[in-house]
Amino acid sequence: MKAVFSSEFTTGSYQSLQKCLQDELIILPKVFANFINLPNLHINMHLLMHAQTFGTFNNTQVGIKEMVHRIFKGIVPSTNHKDIDLDLIKRYNTLFAIQHLSDDAIDPRFTKPCASFTSLVTSPVEFISNISLKKGMSKKNRDNLLQNILNFKSELSESYKDMRLGDAALIYSNSISWYEFTSYTIEEENSTFAKVTLYLNDFIMINDEDFNKSYTIIRGIFKHKGNNEKYYAFIVIDWFEDNNQEYPVLECPLYYLQTIENQRWRSIFPISAIDSVNRVLHRSD
Repeated sequence: MKAVFSSEFTTGSYQSLQKCLQDELIILPKVFANFINLPNLHINMHLLMHAQTFGTFNNTQVGIKEMVHRIFKGIVPSTNHKDIDLDLIKRYNTLFAIQHLSDDAIDPRFTKPCASFTSLVTSPVEFISNISLKKGMSKKNRDNLLQNILNFKSELSESYKDMRLGDAALIYSNSISWYEFTSYTIEEENSTFAKVTLYLNDFIMINDEDFNKSYTIIRGIFKHKGNNEKYYAFIVIDWFEDNNQEYPVLECPLYYLQTIENQRWRSIFPISAIDSVNRVLHRSD
């Protein structure tokens, strides 16, 4: 659903979102019968409130409200029973601030990159900053991944060329570190800032001159040192191919994941090639 990635919402957008969520509540149990008793469907009905209040679609609202309810019940016996409303409002505002931060909020007072972090990983483009790589990948998973990349060095060289860094594209270092997730700040076209977090097995869209816009899944995240002594972040992906079919109930296109045997496209890209994250995608085995 493209609305999830819109930078601005109008009244019509909210109405369209509400209708989509209502349709989802009806359609999903028809496809996945065991969904009917799960809290996930109920949580999704709070997304409209999330968008209006916090400008985010992260599902923290239900958890926060349950926490508020439990905390307030425990607080009341400890008050003087006179200014209970004021006492609870103070705590309520604090919890909303916590929720705002947990939803990856950006503080407009701090729009410049922090040098202590950006010195670790350099951004190849101006609209991406504060790149952070976290939680090292296990040696076993890393080795399994590398076995499936037949032309690692040549693909990495192509990625450096994509970044148009001049002499930095000449690779001489074997200094590579692998991670399970990364986060960075991106500046949108309307000069607003958003925080992006990517994990292994996330669905993303790659925007590349040779491949146009295509769906992929993240298999690896790593940093590599160029010959300018700076580290750059890269991703390893597997491609989805369009089946040219549509799933009849969910009304979304079907894709299949390329296997190693029929993998004919490169799998290493700079982090700046990512166009968007977690778009609607239905996989066909």
